[in-house]
Amino acid sequence: MKILFYILIAFIAFLLLIVVRYRMSSSEFIIAESEIKYKMIDLGQDELFRNYFESLFGNRRIWLKDKPENIEFIYLDKNDFKKFYPESPITMKEKNYSFKFKFKTKKLLFGGFTKAEIVSIEKISGVPTVLKS
Repeated sequence: MKILFYILIAFIAFLLLIVVRYRMSSSEFIIAESEIKYKMIDLGQDELFRNYFESLFGNRRIWLKDKPENIEFIYLDKNDFKKFYPESPITMKEKNYSFKFKFKTKKLLFGGFTKAEIVSIEKISGVPTVLKS
């Protein structure tokens, strides 16, 4: 019985550490603007655990072309993510359009950035950056 209790305590402590790591943020908002960079295959290998954690809550990762404020990628709500994929990136490349958007996020206490909130989206003409992986 004691072993089960210790396992339960360890599991709760592990969950609390995850919440502190990926949800505790500073109070200052960062507002930036960038174009989207489409990756056809995104396995989340560079941040496997974070990618898995965010996917549990329905959040998806998008890559930024310009890397404002040293932000390489952001996580978005599933509904915001769908706004950037009205059709396949290959079709978008053929039709010669992409998206430029403004977003706001916060820095996490232990590095990285919180889930971003889209402020505005603008459809622009130009070939989107499409990478295989």
